Amino acid sequence: MTKEDLDRWKYGRITYLVIDKRMFEEKPAMGYWYATVEPKNSAPVSKQVLQRINCLPWMENVFSTENYRVYKIDPDQITLKNALIVEPALQAGMCRV
Repeated sequence: MTKEDLDRWKYGRITYLVIDKRMFEEKPAMGYWYATVEPKNSAPVSKQVLQRINCLPWMENVFSTENYRVYKIDPDQITLKNALIVEPALQAGMCRV
């Protein structure tokens, strides 16, 4: 994760992230998830993406259903130091889907 990525999260005024878990099991029916300008997708999103999100200290899972997860974003927790702890946690198997 780059500093630019972190800045987008920290200063982008994004309060919540909603994830449809089916994106990790199915490929997009029309070749894209949200807009035709996306690169064509022929496979589901990697489950490692969801594992990584679950490890980010600034993402708090506030609501879950069978298909959806809602994360509240705490911009005060978005730091390079906190971003760097994700990889060791992933390697140690501490981040679940």
